Amino acid sequence: MATPATDPPAQAPEYISGIVEGWWVCLCGNEPHFDGFTPSDQHGNPIDPGSPAWDQQTNVCRSCGRILNQDTGLVIGRRSSPVNDGQA
Repeated sequence: MATPATDPPAQAPEYISGIVEGWWVCLCGNEPHFDGFTPSDQHGNPIDPGSPAWDQQTNVCRSCGRILNQDTGLVIGRRSSPVNDGQA
């Protein structure tokens, strides 16, 4: 008798730290004074912070490409590559 397939366990949500203190620390160790963070769209593409396209909450870690909600620290996705020198 075959064993039924099971779904893989759900991955726990990731959060960056430092939100309460106002100083973000990404899971990769990046901080504002290292590579920093930049406003982005939901896919991690950099957006000018003055643009109406920016939702005022989504940012991307310039070191590892994690996409985060700046108010909660929740990691909502990840780019396939880091953000380099202002290039998407």
